[in-house]
Amino acid sequence: METYTIPRGIKTKEIVAYGLSSKQIIYLGFGIGAGLSFFTLSIPIDLKIAGSVISAITSLMLSLAKRHGQELDKYIGNFILYNIRQKEWENSVEKESSIRINFHPRQSSAV
Repeated sequence: METYTIPRGIKTKEIVAYGLSSKQIIYLGFGIGAGLSFFTLSIPIDLKIAGSVISAITSLMLSLAKRHGQELDKYIGNFILYNIRQKEWENSVEKESSIRINFHPRQSSAV
């Protein structure tokens, strides 16, 4: 009987249907639902069409697009968190840089 080592920490996408993961299917479903819900609103037809097209394109981008090897929703989240952390770091550096130093004159010694 042979033994095999199973690697740990492998991150793979679980494919549900048609090469899409469950998260991608959920994004597409919400995009279709939002696009159809625009036609139930009592607004001009131009706004209905524009809203449905924008929601469809947004859901397609969030579900299928990648940037620098990351899925677009994770990339946007990391981009926002990075900018927030940079501002926090800059504020903490500014607070620490205001150090007050008092110099005392040396007293002359009688040698």
